[in-house]
Amino acid sequence: MSRRTPQLLALALFTAFASNSAAATFEVRILFDTDNNRATGCSVLTAAGELQGVEKIVTTAVAVTGSTAVVTGVRSTTCVAPALSTFSAPSTEDSGGWNAGVSPTGDLLIETHIHPSSLAASLSATPMRIGIALAVGDLSDAVLHHRDGRDLFFPNFAGRHRAVAPVPGVNRIVLDGDGSDWNGISTLTDGRISAPELRIVDAFGLIALDDYFFRIDIQSDRLAPTAFDDGLTTSVGGALNISMASMPT
Repeated sequence: MSRRTPQLLALALFTAFASNSAAATFEVRILFDTDNNRATGCSVLTAAGELQGVEKIVTTAVAVTGSTAVVTGVRSTTCVAPALSTFSAPSTEDSGGWNAGVSPTGDLLIETHIHPSSLAASLSATPMRIGIALAVGDLSDAVLHHRDGRDLFFPNFAGRHRAVAPVPGVNRIVLDGDGSDWNGISTLTDGRISAPELRIVDAFGLIALDDYFFRIDIQSDRLAPTAFDDGLTTSVGGALNISMASMPT
């Protein structure tokens, strides 16, 4: 046997291990309270707390290796025993295959969709209360409310400037990880102050002609800064003096 064989085998095993260790599976879960009633449905515990009244969970899995990310599937589960918060076995909604966007710093732009019939909803649906949860490895994040405590809703009809209904010929969503076709669509959330190694930055939703589309922007850079609200106040017409000594470093 050649002396080089063990060395080549060791190199092959190292390469395989390195490739596997560089891969990660992100799971984005959208929680739907389809009847907008906390008293029905199941309770789901997330990194941001408990969301009650969930009838449906839609999970999108994304495999990320280096600068490449691919959606590997969309599945759903249905609340079958509200008293026990038990969900059904997963059902496949889409086998995936489209790209997710990956920034140079590793941030992700994930697009997904669900047909209204899977939610027992119509395209002119009454707004549903939602939550968004994210997990990869032992890291997790979730957004259940706006920063002021208001619930998240889809569709969001809180005013014309917040509308998510499509304009004919505009915002035809292509599932490809490119966010340009979401231009002009307001967010469903207002971001979250959480650990930068994994946090949901924004989420968007759109009612298309025969589908519900969602986009979730994720930051996964532990070196990224975190912005905090200043919370500074002053009277109308008054001066605002800020001591640099009091600024966070």
